[in-house]
Amino acid sequence: MRTRIRNAGHTVVGHMTPIRRFRTRHSLADMVSKLTGSPKVVWVMVPVQFIDNVLDELTPSLSDGDIVIDGGNTQWTGDQPRADALAEKGIHFLDCGTPAVSGAWRTGTR
Repeated sequence: MRTRIRNAGHTVVGHMTPIRRFRTRHSLADMVSKLTGSPKVVWVMVPVQFIDNVLDELTPSLSDGDIVIDGGNTQWTGDQPRADALAEKGIHFLDCGTPAVSGAWRTGTR
């Protein structure tokens, strides 16, 4: 995803959330502070059991009009409560189903 977004001319700032065995010395707030322009767009790709914790950590660093895209494997039935909670803070939420990387390469959508 990062490569495709960069190839389209966008700047990408990455962060690996400390899930399971992953470790990072930077917080999500650190990552958001590196984003420039407005609105900020944050693409989140984490397993469903982590999305709410990630959103809780992420949203204090976002501003009115910013956008969060959930590209992970959440169930659509959980989207409206997340969208409503973020909307109360002026943040837009979009759930985007993402195909497996190998599928994108095979279909020529790279």
